[in-house]
Amino acid sequence: MAEYGWDEGNYTPLIAFDGDLGSAVETVLSESYIQFPDGGVHTFKIRVMDEDGNWSPVFRRVINIPIGNFDRDIH
Repeated sequence: MAEYGWDEGNYTPLIAFDGDLGSAVETVLSESYIQFPDGGVHTFKIRVMDEDGNWSPVFRRVINIPIGNFDRDIH
């Protein structure tokens, strides 16, 4: 199990149907149905739960989201 969030907001569950969290993260960042924050500098955060139910430390990455329309091509 994993969760992601933006800035200091709540986490959203991240589902990896094929067991590959890497592709699940790519889906979060590339699909048009994901709600991105307004343009500007934001912190994307993600954490994972181990088999004992313990959360990992939060991984954070600062992302500058362009103001206005943009393509989410992460290839």
